[in-house]
Amino acid sequence: MTRTVEELLAGADTLPDRTLSARLDAIERSASGDGVTVTVNLYGKLTGLRFDPVALKLGPERLADRIQELSGEAGAGALAEGRAVLGELGDGIFPEPQTYTPVEDESLMPSSWAQ
Repeated sequence: MTRTVEELLAGADTLPDRTLSARLDAIERSASGDGVTVTVNLYGKLTGLRFDPVALKLGPERLADRIQELSGEAGAGALAEGRAVLGELGDGIFPEPQTYTPVEDESLMPSSWAQ
């Protein structure tokens, strides 16, 4: 049976290890590059965004692309840590992780993002 992160988190409060829920809530991961640092939580929600002066020279399109790329990297790291924490519950509760691949097909991009 495959369970989502949300399902596992919902049951975390009922586990004997009451610190598990707090440990999951505290997970954040950052990724940096080209003067941009992105931080996300276990859910992939953006919790921090920092620009060094060099980042502002990228231009709006490249800066947006870089933020999206780094968000994916940070999110993958946060999920990996969450999997490790939840992995303490026992083997075999997770399928093998998939590699994050940015969408290259612009036809899949929301129309509000179009230039």
